[in-house]
Amino acid sequence: MTLRITQKDFPVGDHNYRVRKLDARTGTWLFGFLMAKAHPDGEPANMQELVTAFHLLEKKDYDRVQTEVLLKVALVENIEGKEFESMVLAPSQSGMAHDFLRDDTRAVYELTDMAVVFNLTPFFEKSSGSETQNPQDTIQPSAQPSTVS
Repeated sequence: MTLRITQKDFPVGDHNYRVRKLDARTGTWLFGFLMAKAHPDGEPANMQELVTAFHLLEKKDYDRVQTEVLLKVALVENIEGKEFESMVLAPSQSGMAHDFLRDDTRAVYELTDMAVVFNLTPFFEKSSGSETQNPQDTIQPSAQPSTVS
């Protein structure tokens, strides 16, 4: 039995962060949304094309995706040998919860990208779920649902 990875730690700048998976419905929406933006014609896409599609979104759509993924990112701090997490995004304000992140554009950019890629990765795993394909490999969009006549 293969264990699914539901979170991953990343260093960004002088801090460590933990990214968690989106819920399944939001994750599938994100994948379908970016797949349609990357290839409206239904052609296969690779991870880089989906990330590029994300970066080319209009501000409103970019903000929506960024908010969804940053709600799954926590700052991880070790204080006196104990690990503490605090969310990077303040859900009530949709602003950064930590002063040092409010004007650190690069860190927020990196956190956003890491969270997007981490949440899209399962769509590029082989069927066994134990081995990840090269991000340059493509994935076919699912077939259109059949209609009942």
